[in-house]
Amino acid sequence: MSSSKGYAWNAKLGHPSDLDWGLPAPHTTPKIEEEESSWNCGNAKKRRQLVERFAQTSSVHGTHFICSKKNTSRLIKFLYRLLFVVCILSVISNVTILLLEAFDKESTFINSINKDIELGKEEDPEYFPDYPRITLCRKPFFKPEFNKSYSELVEYSYLALGYPFIPFSPEEVSLIVEISAGESNLSAPASEFLKYLEDMDKEYQKLKNSTENFNLREFVYENSVRCDDFFLYCIALVFPLNCCDIFRPVLTSMGLCYALRDHGDILQLIRQSPIEFSVIIDLVSPPHLNRSTEEGFNVFLTDPKEEALLFQPSEGQKIVPGLVTTVNVQLVKTERNALHRPWHGLTENCPRFPFGGDPPEQRTQRYTHRICDTFSFFHILRNACNCESIFFPVMLSSQAPLKPNLFFHLRILQSWKVPQERGGISMQSRKTTLILSRI
Repeated sequence: MSSSKGYAWNAKLGHPSDLDWGLPAPHTTPKIEEEESSWNCGNAKKRRQLVERFAQTSSVHGTHFICSKKNTSRLIKFLYRLLFVVCILSVISNVTILLLEAFDKESTFINSINKDIELGKEEDPEYFPDYPRITLCRKPFFKPEFNKSYSELVEYSYLALGYPFIPFSPEEVSLIVEISAGESNLSAPASEFLKYLEDMDKEYQKLKNSTENFNLREFVYENSVRCDDFFLYCIALVFPLNCCDIFRPVLTSMGLCYALRDHGDILQLIRQSPIEFSVIIDLVSPPHLNRSTEEGFNVFLTDPKEEALLFQPSEGQKIVPGLVTTVNVQLVKTERNALHRPWHGLTENCPRFPFGGDPPEQRTQRYTHRICDTFSFFHILRNACNCESIFFPVMLSSQAPLKPNLFFHLRILQSWKVPQERGGISMQSRKTTLILSRI
């Protein structure tokens, strides 16, 4: 009698475990199981009690205390089991991936161990450079204080650099193409430009004859923009540096440019820095010429093991004055090929070392394809005119300097042929960020 009353009271309270009557196990157990069977998933009236009960009895297999097997569909059961299996597989896969990364060949933790295991394989500092050579060129390239007539004369003298004729605007280059096709039946703009070139050549001859021992190379150097007028400040990582200490002037086909030195403070910073290295450079904006010529900067990133002299305007990153520009480069380190070639790869149709007498130690030297193109250009000049371009690093007394006369250049460049086979280069993985801004 007391047990039946206790059951009725417990039923009103919601669960037999809410009151403890101290009854023996045989009296309470059947009632609890019968009461629990009344709970099921989907009873909206008992949703709150359902959540509370789940929080109290939750475990891996605790859902059967809340959702009875009778009132749970097979689809729900399948979804629960599928979710459980997916969780287990996810944990196993994550642990497996972590183990594979820890013991991978490229792992930074055991990379030194793997290098020791590979017999006879060592890092070659002469083969993989630490960073690319950064070369900055400006347009216009001459000093800003010149008047119009003298600046035009300096521009004309820059034709002695040869291709790609940097003093000219794209419109003027198209007129040159028309003139080179034939001087008969020229358009009015082409005829006017032809007369301008002839007048400039006369002015250049007067300048040359007025100075004893006139040196065209020195003339270009003296009238190009100086380092102090080129840079404002330089920061490597967070360290301020003197721009003129880390950049050196170099005469190229793009005029007088400034290339990052491969020694000194900057090299030490690069070697001690992490894999990402940044250089922030503030440059002085070039003067506005009120012409349809380009104004700004070109940034060239090349192999630091070569003397980069011959550039194409299209291969460099163009920097617009007045804007902050970020240039990113990543040198990808690759394995040597089967021939185990050194850094400079040469093919048979690339000219020999043209600096003078072709010393024996240079006959087996191998070059990058840029060096091969540069030597081909110098080789063509020697065969065509017995002359040297003014940006040739070693001017020989037996060779005359290249003239700025445009038509002379056009005859020479007709025989220009780029070698078809050229050796490849491999570079070390290092990311260099160059940020440039102008005022």
